[in-house]
Order: sequence, then C-alpha cells, then structure tokens
Amino acid sequence: MPIKTFDDVQALSEWYDNLVFRSITDDTLFIQDNREHRWYRYRWTRGKREVKFVEVYEGVLPLVTQVYP
Repeated sequence: MPIKTFDDVQALSEWYDNLVFRSITDDTLFIQDNREHRWYRYRWTRGKREVKFVEVYEGVLPLVTQVYP
C-alpha cells in the first residue's frame, strides 16, 4: 500500500528509492514502486505544501519528464 503524503519530492524519491517523473500535461507526479512493480500517481496539494497520493496508475504513462533527482 502506498504512503498517502510526503513533505516534498525528495522524500517521495527516497521512500521508494526511485526517480520521480512529472506529467507535462497536468503536473501530476509518477513514481514506480520496485517492490510491488506498480506505478503510483501523486499530486501537489494547494500551495505545494505536500505531495499527496492519487491512485495506483495502470496503463501506459503519459509523456513525462524526470524531476528528481
């Protein structure tokens, strides 16, 4: 089960020990959990105070760019 919130993108990356990607269409964040072999979708809350879990992402990823590290 994914963690629901993180303080920032660095904490998200460190928890999953993986790269963080951002969709170029809607600024949602994607990270792959290597233990579960799943992609998780996260989104910044208002004011970019924390990164919040949205869903387990199934299917083909949208066009993304690497944002961390």
